[in-house]
Amino acid sequence: MQRNNCTVLSFGINHEWGFEDDMAAMGCTVHAFDPTMNLEDYKRSDNVYFYNLGLGDGRAKRKIGMDDDIDYFHVDSYEHILEQLGLLDVPIHYLKMDIELSELEFLRDALRNSPHLLQNVRQLAIEVHHGMKGEGVHKQVPMAGELSPTSTFPLFWQHFQELHCLGFRLIYSQANLPWHEVLWGRPV
Repeated sequence: MQRNNCTVLSFGINHEWGFEDDMAAMGCTVHAFDPTMNLEDYKRSDNVYFYNLGLGDGRAKRKIGMDDDIDYFHVDSYEHILEQLGLLDVPIHYLKMDIELSELEFLRDALRNSPHLLQNVRQLAIEVHHGMKGEGVHKQVPMAGELSPTSTFPLFWQHFQELHCLGFRLIYSQANLPWHEVLWGRPV
């Protein structure tokens, strides 16, 4: 990324602004989204804009959250959000998401309905919530690891292969137990 000439989209803030503020300090324009913070849209600083909206596979109200902290919030598709921001043809230098399993909706929608928009993304950072805590199955830990019936890991594998076909390469992965943080990059 070049200082003072970069666009960042960040989905899932949870009142932790370190990343967004650091990107703004580099001169990036940052669009931050999180419907779970109970805040109205506002301009946080000269370069950081906050939106009370989540990322999903269409304009709707969806369940967001994990464990006992789940509620319904407004979400929209990646394509419509870019359209509303006037960023359909703008390079997105860094697309970050920590959106509590909604990343599956984003990947499915973007890869099926608007893969051309991913061509503008240079780096894609995702905290992968792959179900290793046993979500949806009485909160019990899967008995067979990543490929157990309670894991969403196999669903991600297909999408990761599709990202690879679009030219993304996995450049970083780290366990953030029980989840994983992954960073994909595309050459310009």
